[in-house]
Amino acid sequence: MRAMLSTVDLRNIYQDWARQIRTAYKLHADAAPLLPLISTKYKVVTRQHAVKCRLCLKEFSRPWLLRGHLRVHTGEKPFQCLKCGKRYADKSNLRAHQQTHSGERPYECVHCGRRFALKSYLNKHLGGTYCRLVVEKKSH
Repeated sequence: MRAMLSTVDLRNIYQDWARQIRTAYKLHADAAPLLPLISTKYKVVTRQHAVKCRLCLKEFSRPWLLRGHLRVHTGEKPFQCLKCGKRYADKSNLRAHQQTHSGERPYECVHCGRRFALKSYLNKHLGGTYCRLVVEKKSH
């Protein structure tokens, strides 16, 4: 019979593990120390090899996708905006954020004319209670 670990024990083990991962990842950009986290058994999924996160069991088609995913667990945010200092775990999120500094607002609400730097901002505006004109149309 296995010994049961308390929630506090599990949290301490996880935090220590996450700290070790962050340290190793910073020291070794090739992420070789993270390999123990990658399942060594490759499972064929639609003719591709899948690698699995040992923390949440999520599968990825490529090892580099798993390495990026591990930042979810470690909290590492290596990509920093040079204008405002905001940090991101994913380079594509940094690129999207940088558009907010350009002053360009190419996405326009067809209902009220308000403009947005990111399409996701426009979608949030349209989908929520932000655009008064959209809310009025929905209520009629």
